[in-house]
Amino acid sequence: MTDDERHVETTPPSVEATTSTTTSTSTSTVSECSPTTAATSSASPSAGASAITSTSTAATKFQSSLLLTDDQIVALGVPRDQAEMYRRKHYQYSFGISTWYEALKEHTFRSSFLSISYDEARAIVNKNRHNVTEAEQAIIDSLQERLELLMKTEYPGGAFMKLNTRSPKDVPLDQDLDCSDLAKSLVELLNAIPPEKRNNNSETIAFVKATGDWMKCPNSSKVIQLLVESTRVREDLSKCMDFPPALFEASITLREWIPHVPHNPHMEFRGFVYKKNLNALTQYLSFLFFPELVEQKEAIQARICAFHEEIKTRIPHESYVIDFYVTPERVMIIELNPFHSGAGASLFSWKNDREKFMNGPFEFRIVEEPITNPEEDPLLLVPAKWRNFIVQSRPDKSYCQLM
Repeated sequence: MTDDERHVETTPPSVEATTSTTTSTSTSTVSECSPTTAATSSASPSAGASAITSTSTAATKFQSSLLLTDDQIVALGVPRDQAEMYRRKHYQYSFGISTWYEALKEHTFRSSFLSISYDEARAIVNKNRHNVTEAEQAIIDSLQERLELLMKTEYPGGAFMKLNTRSPKDVPLDQDLDCSDLAKSLVELLNAIPPEKRNNNSETIAFVKATGDWMKCPNSSKVIQLLVESTRVREDLSKCMDFPPALFEASITLREWIPHVPHNPHMEFRGFVYKKNLNALTQYLSFLFFPELVEQKEAIQARICAFHEEIKTRIPHESYVIDFYVTPERVMIIELNPFHSGAGASLFSWKNDREKFMNGPFEFRIVEEPITNPEEDPLLLVPAKWRNFIVQSRPDKSYCQLM
């Protein structure tokens, strides 16, 4: 949901974003998305996304009723010296899927929510730290029983799992994880690439698809595996446990598994909305070149802008970062994130483009040219274990060129 990581992302957000300071060798053009007005970018195609900066010099102050005051937080029983930590947690949790699902459920993936108790969270955290007691293991087993019942009745075809904060998509990136099924899927995807099109970019796309596929939970055992092996899950639950138990709040979200989603990572986009205006849009995976996006860019922009205009009054927030998934038939909402630098900016930058996010003019950025800068080689973002696996899978076992 709110990543600053410079790692290959899985699908869906899942995904959760890449670094907010990505510098791709290709940039976008500036265009119009009602109701804001477009401007002309002065950056050259070779200058990189970070070279395009906001044209406004006056900083707009961001305000939100979701950002509680110190007095409001202290009244809840939080020590004053923890007020800032709680304010950030509360703001992030205010954008969880459960907060907007009922209003927009026909425009997103079918979802269910299962609350986690304080004791369950502690057991999951301790299991991750390899310090779980017999009593805590029994708590985890009981949680699995609840999950199994929900999955059998609601998601017999499998589900994607995340917390109300972030997903456990770090698990398939773990260097020590034994993922023979992931390896098999990756080999199949690599072998499907035509020899003349196999390069570091296309191989990285195959890895993104394979890790996306691996996130499918066919049963409750896989859900528990992801919960107890994920560092992201441990971090998020630990933050919830930093405050009085009476204020503990966490839940598991299960979402219907749709097989084509992880195989179309180029169709995920991130938008930046301030006071209901969509002021910026970017491809989600900023480190990859998708040739098909170049020819579809204008049509995709028109569809996303029209969709957001249609549904924005039903979104229970004024300012947010929103992730879209585009299919041939429709545009869908993946998730909402806080309007905050914790939500990765992909081909934009919170440092350089904050005023654009808030005041426009609208701009849609994609990687428009093949990546040629060796320092931006997407394969370098793949964990070393899997990068070596990819190299060894090549007929000549050589390190390919970028494009």
